[in-house]
Amino acid sequence: RGGRRPSFYQRKETTTMEKLTLSNPITINGKKVKTLTYDTGAITVGMFAEAEALKLRATTHKAGGSAGATELDYSMHLYLAMMAITAVNPDIDTIGLLYDLSQDASTQAIADAKAFCDSKGIQYIEKNGTTTAEVQMAAEALIAAGVKAVFTPTDNTVMTAELSIYETFTEAGVQHYTGADSFALNGAFVGYGVDYVQLGEATADMVVELLCDGKTPADLPFQTFDNGIATINTETCEALGLDLDTVKKAFAPYCTEVVEVTTAENFS
Repeated sequence: RGGRRPSFYQRKETTTMEKLTLSNPITINGKKVKTLTYDTGAITVGMFAEAEALKLRATTHKAGGSAGATELDYSMHLYLAMMAITAVNPDIDTIGLLYDLSQDASTQAIADAKAFCDSKGIQYIEKNGTTTAEVQMAAEALIAAGVKAVFTPTDNTVMTAELSIYETFTEAGVQHYTGADSFALNGAFVGYGVDYVQLGEATADMVVELLCDGKTPADLPFQTFDNGIATINTETCEALGLDLDTVKKAFAPYCTEVVEVTTAENFS
């Protein structure tokens, strides 16, 4: 525990096998299992996005069900990210929304982003793409529309395309705010995400209580987190003509930590 968490891409570079001994054996594929072996380096951003889309909730069934720890209260997460945009751009009147309509994880986030803009009297322009080529065209359309800030939630399609669009945005002076630190590693101005160390510890505690302490999902409350980490790409920040210290101060009320990264085009 403690210390800066490694990026997901750094985690992929190593394999760290851990074992968990169960007090009560479980059945997997028809076989009783007393020990679970897992790779702590195999967790990816996509896994968390998928888990968020599924919206796991603890059930009230005494005989079983699911217990889950979400990234954080997603509406709160979105609100904090949008407040960060307005903190850096207090006079902003239009925000671009860039996402893939087919990504379940984007649906509620975009709805919340629209509601935020409506509450603040900010207009929004939506552009979508389901492939990297379409995302590139959508980014160019947002630039042509004159937006100065674009928001993308935890969207794997846009994440995949980020290396292809970040320079286009930066050269046009457009700040790209996103829903995960991996975007910032791929050139986006800011990735606003959960503290994955805290998330992992809470989830691991749940697993131990369920598998080793004899508790059921009904015994465990559904947990949400009300904090987050702002990951700033310092190269992009400089290219946009923004002062890093000023940006960090603007973000301070809306996150528990500000992390600085630079663009890494290869993660092998």
